[in-house]
Amino acid sequence: MNIPRLPTDNLYKFMAIFGLILFGGSIYLSILSADKKFESDDKLIILKNQYELDSAVYEFQERISNAKLEKLERDFERDHNEEIDRKLFLEAQQAIVNGSKIIASKEKLNQAEREAAFNKERSRHYEFISNVLMILGSFLIVFGFSLWYYFHQKYIDAEQKWKGEIFAEQIKEKNKKSNNAASITEESNITVKSEE
Repeated sequence: MNIPRLPTDNLYKFMAIFGLILFGGSIYLSILSADKKFESDDKLIILKNQYELDSAVYEFQERISNAKLEKLERDFERDHNEEIDRKLFLEAQQAIVNGSKIIASKEKLNQAEREAAFNKERSRHYEFISNVLMILGSFLIVFGFSLWYYFHQKYIDAEQKWKGEIFAEQIKEKNKKSNNAASITEESNITVKSEE
């Protein structure tokens, strides 16, 4: 059975080019991972600042609301009328709304913290995969190009050098012949001039 020989020259080049692709992919993956991590961290910082602002506003509104409630309770104890009762109810309702806003803000912050933790974990996995691909790609690049050079390109270079030397010798011989022909022509021109 006659098995055809594989074109190893192309195989080595393929290995090296595949290594380049893996190396480039690992760089892209690490950039993507860092981008996601920074995006998540930025979102978390924004939400923390928003929560702190909401908390400060809530505390301020709560103080005002408590002061109003105390005043309305004193007024209600003094005068039992429907207007004070309605104001008391509206102020209590506003306090509940303000409390629900701060709870929603805290929930957004908690969600962002969970997302940031998840993105950091995912980023670590991407970095690990990226490093493995980078090492594998580097190995394939070096190994593929080395094998290609040592088993093929070195001989192609030697053959080209040999052909170049032969071509240079042929040109030298032509130049010698043309110089000899030029000197013979020059000598014959000199003899013709001297005979005249």
